[in-house]
Amino acid sequence: MEDKLIKEDIGLVDEILELCKNLVSIESHSFGSYVSSKDEKWLQISKKARELRTKYLSVITKNENQSWCISKHICECLMRLQECYTRFLSTNQLGEAKICSEDYLDLYALFMIINGIKEGEGKSSA
Repeated sequence: MEDKLIKEDIGLVDEILELCKNLVSIESHSFGSYVSSKDEKWLQISKKARELRTKYLSVITKNENQSWCISKHICECLMRLQECYTRFLSTNQLGEAKICSEDYLDLYALFMIINGIKEGEGKSSA
């Protein structure tokens, strides 16, 4: 699988990871919207987001032991850390934001280890 089209691009692994992080968030928000409104359109949105997340997460994860499921949970944690980072920044809590970014990198590294993705196949300098 060719990871980058051009040197400055982020890798395909990272594109799919970002996609999956956002799909996890769509699932989460759809669940909350359904619980509060009982509008069944949210069930369909949640179902479609889950189908897409499953499809694309399978492209970059190993399907052995609990790797796939752990990877899914790491995606969710990465998205939540990103959200916390943004909130801390917006309230000038720079120390907390920095901690979130460090924890993000640690979890990102675990994702790569779990899935046997070598250094350089993930994030670029872009």
